[in-house]
Amino acid sequence: MKKLIKKILLYSGLTLVVIVVCFFSLAKYFIFKNGATTEVQSEHFIILYNLQDEKTALDLQKTLENNYVRITTNLKQEPSKHIRVKIYPNSQLFNEGIKSELKWYDAPDWLSSACGNNIILLLSPSSLGYNKNHDPRIGAVHEFVNILVRQIRSDIVWPLWEGIAQHEVGQAYYPLKEKHLPNSIKEMFSWTLDDGERLYSCGHSFVSFIIKNYGYDKFIELYKKDYSNNKFDKETKEIYEKWISELKHEFLKK
Repeated sequence: MKKLIKKILLYSGLTLVVIVVCFFSLAKYFIFKNGATTEVQSEHFIILYNLQDEKTALDLQKTLENNYVRITTNLKQEPSKHIRVKIYPNSQLFNEGIKSELKWYDAPDWLSSACGNNIILLLSPSSLGYNKNHDPRIGAVHEFVNILVRQIRSDIVWPLWEGIAQHEVGQAYYPLKEKHLPNSIKEMFSWTLDDGERLYSCGHSFVSFIIKNYGYDKFIELYKKDYSNNKFDKETKEIYEKWISELKHEFLKK
């Protein structure tokens, strides 16, 4: 009888342990599915994500660390502390994150990544409506470059800012077309995100031209210059004219 009671208590205890483990596992799963985060930390990055994005988070960690030395060496900048990367499971939470973390208004529909002071925000590739042509690894590296360039100069020189980010990821977001070419350096340096394809295509082409022909030091020097009130010194104008002349020559050959 005593042996039977012991067996019953033993099995009851084991059953209770199994139930508790299952309960907490399910609770953890549903908490993550509803937007709570866990994190993985590497030498330079802390990535926060929910359960469905674990593979994405690990891929991002590897990609960012693999590119860290190259990019920080090129730009001669390093972050002062770990950069946080937050992966949002859906567009609603992504937009809320942009408002709370970056103090922006509603993000444009096409946006899947953004950055602020030592933080990168990404929309999960598993989110409904996510543009499958966007690779979160490319988006994360792009935003990392943007963060470093903001350390060179706090205000944004849009064609150079977006251009260097595309150059460092090795990918132009849009193919350069003749219709994208600016009529003047003044016009190009007035562009913002609202100018879409031509900002990205010309910015990428211009920055790649600078680095190929003059190197990273010259890019950094150009980024630091004061362009307020459309002030462009002789050197900057000459580099712009060489770039635009080369492009027009290429388009004439086609």
